[in-house]
Amino acid sequence: MKNRFVFVVILLAVSAGTVLAAPGDWYRPTSYNDVLGVWTAQPSAYDASLTTYASDGSLRVGYGGELQFFYAAPFQSDRVRVSCDFGYGAVDSVLIRVHSAGAWVQVYSGAVNDVSYSTVLFAPQTIDAIGFTFHYTAANYYFWLYDISAMQAGVATTPVVQTNAATSVYNASADLHARLTNSGGTPCQIRFEYGLTLAYGQTTPWVDGFGTGDLADTPIGGLTNNTLYHFRADVQQSAAGPVYPGGDLTFNTASVPDDGTAGLVTPIGASDGTGTWQNMDNARDDDDATYATCYHAINAAAWSPYLYLNLPPLWSNGVRLVAPSTTLQDQISVDISTNSGATWTNIYSGVINGVLNVAFGAALVNQARIMVHTTSTNSGFYFQFDEFDLQAYTTPPPRAISDLTALQGATPGTINLTWTAPGDYGNKAGTSAKQYDIRYSIVAANSPALSDAMFNAATSVAPAFGTIPTPPAVKGTPEMMALTGLTQGTTYYFAMKARNEIPLWSSLSNGATNWAQIAVRGVTITELTYAFGSVPVATSSASITAVHVTNSGTIPTTYTFSAATTTVGSPWTLGAAAPGADVVVVSAAFHGLQPTVAQFGPEDVMTGVAKACTVTVYSVDGSQTGVSVPVAGARLLWFKMAMPTTSSTVAPQNVTVTVTAGP
Repeated sequence: MKNRFVFVVILLAVSAGTVLAAPGDWYRPTSYNDVLGVWTAQPSAYDASLTTYASDGSLRVGYGGELQFFYAAPFQSDRVRVSCDFGYGAVDSVLIRVHSAGAWVQVYSGAVNDVSYSTVLFAPQTIDAIGFTFHYTAANYYFWLYDISAMQAGVATTPVVQTNAATSVYNASADLHARLTNSGGTPCQIRFEYGLTLAYGQTTPWVDGFGTGDLADTPIGGLTNNTLYHFRADVQQSAAGPVYPGGDLTFNTASVPDDGTAGLVTPIGASDGTGTWQNMDNARDDDDATYATCYHAINAAAWSPYLYLNLPPLWSNGVRLVAPSTTLQDQISVDISTNSGATWTNIYSGVINGVLNVAFGAALVNQARIMVHTTSTNSGFYFQFDEFDLQAYTTPPPRAISDLTALQGATPGTINLTWTAPGDYGNKAGTSAKQYDIRYSIVAANSPALSDAMFNAATSVAPAFGTIPTPPAVKGTPEMMALTGLTQGTTYYFAMKARNEIPLWSSLSNGATNWAQIAVRGVTITELTYAFGSVPVATSSASITAVHVTNSGTIPTTYTFSAATTTVGSPWTLGAAAPGADVVVVSAAFHGLQPTVAQFGPEDVMTGVAKACTVTVYSVDGSQTGVSVPVAGARLLWFKMAMPTTSSTVAPQNVTVTVTAGP
């Protein structure tokens, strides 16, 4: 629709051969007659394209000029379908007539949808022409007729719909497709059923207006990842009629592969902040023949509002766009975002006419937006955008590492980093990344895991604290880096990246944090008591089970031993050499097997004075000692009890042995 003050008279009569459609199909005219000669581009009203149009230049109040459409042969019909401009304070009704039995018959006068199909029903009759006229309430407006056709009626039979394979199957969405192979002689509506079993359980809304051969495309969302779904198409000839199902097919949801094999990836959603874009899902339904539209009001801005397209995060280096170039629509502008719309990068602004492939530098894209440009701001019409696809980059960087951990090392000033090798090109099996970059900070607010900027500002762990594994291992291999020389007790914050050969670096890993091991001496004794039982005086006895002594500290240690009688009021004392009256001699020694009494020597005797282990002191034969015991090192400790020659008491007696971890 254009606001113009021009009067043009053109009178043409054009015809072209065609083949009649089957019953139940929409049948388009083959020629026209412009009664008053005020229309232009008349064949565009029946060329099967909604992007072209015939334009009425009557420019007057009241009925405009009638445009008549003729068929090659008469046929039985009971309905006409039309798509045209309507409303805007300039047109309040349309007049539709059919030519039947040699006379023109009015079958409708009233309102229709604006730039979407309206179907007019009438009594079945044989027709060979259709007449169409706008009724104007204001002068000097051009209004457009996009498409007009009539249904060839027939005896209704059972319709048949064919379920076609799903496309663009991602972790939470898919595009479902079907083809109406036989309408059964009357227009049909189609929907899809889908679910986890053959009972389905979920349906899409019915969409009507399908004839034989028409395709149905419906995106669905809200699916569960890594799940098998059943789906089928249903067809119905009327809202109250029986439902005829198509065949069952299945698909498995899964994340978009990030190894460069994804090809063209369709958006998982479309949105519009202004509410002016219509049929937005048509821009992502894997069908170039359908499209989203946005109305451009007279004297509105030259660029349409943005249509936003949400994408599964994917390394990409190109987009595929489909949109027409018309007398009113000539350019497109495309932006991409790597941070969900926080910032945008324009990758193209220019002419488009059909399919357009645009390349850009590889980036991890998760959102895009487009707007369309008009050549005439004083025109009222609909922008059209047909399809958007993201091109997967064939050599993407490794997938971000997600299992980085930081564990305290066994020795002071150490931390062990562990992770799983990601492989190259996303997470492609059998491949290896080319390099790791591991960085740290000792300030939580500056953790390299917080952002790329923080990572770039952080310090590499190499070479100061160790060597980063080079080259990286094959995908799935556990990797480890031991960091040494760290400040004991200080908390460190880590993150890492991996790159391919391009080089393209992965996204940030998860963050890992821990404090560097500190020097701790510790000893653990698993059996805190040992009972010798009743031992005769003037005899010696060796323990028959060992006491387990373990270095539970973080550095190697040497043990010292001391002993004391601890029974309250005991007459016994500890001897340093030989037993005597109320004098007991207690010895200790490390050994892998139970020693005999004779294997204990005088160097193994314990007194109240602490004495350190040596290779001979407190050791049976030097095979196990208490000297420089490594971290977590375990030893078997045995005791010998040399009883007093005489005892003034028969009460149980306790001897306490103190084991100390020392340098």
